[in-house]
Amino acid sequence: MEEVYRVGGAQAIAALAYGTESIPAVDVITGPGNLYVTLAKKAVYGLVGIDSLAGPSEVLVIADHSAQPQQVAADLLGPGRT
Repeated sequence: MEEVYRVGGAQAIAALAYGTESIPAVDVITGPGNLYVTLAKKAVYGLVGIDSLAGPSEVLVIADHSAQPQQVAADLLGPGRT
């Protein structure tokens, strides 16, 4: 059986790893998250597969009036996406 669940947060990591009444336990958990999600993924590593222990991606662009709007927008997409 192949299914995809779109849920989030540390509580979702536990639900996906152990299963609930409405979501069966899964084989792999993927996706970014905050510190709590990262720690939850670390806690269930080995019980289920995980993609990585990466935290959220944050981007800061400092620009003044002389910046080209298209370049600033491209920079906001993050590294490797311009």
